[in-house]
Amino acid sequence: MIIQLGYIHKYDVIIIDDVITVMNHNDEITKQQVSDIGSFVAKAKELRLGWASFPDFEVIYIYDKADNYFGYAVNLQDEVLSEWGYAPFQR
Repeated sequence: MIIQLGYIHKYDVIIIDDVITVMNHNDEITKQQVSDIGSFVAKAKELRLGWASFPDFEVIYIYDKADNYFGYAVNLQDEVLSEWGYAPFQR
């Protein structure tokens, strides 16, 4: 079982195996099944969390800084828009 906990902005991020849960205080914001996120977390050399706000949604990035910022973007308002890719942070 892979378990990873983190906090960014005002959110708790909990990863258990291939499930990401994002909480704000005691309220569940989103819970998403993400294929291979558990193995990604286990293999990451410099696992980081990032957060961004856009006009109509927020995103939490779970990324490996050592892998050119590759990771998973969790869209907090629409699970369908969550995706694997490169975090848009300065490299």
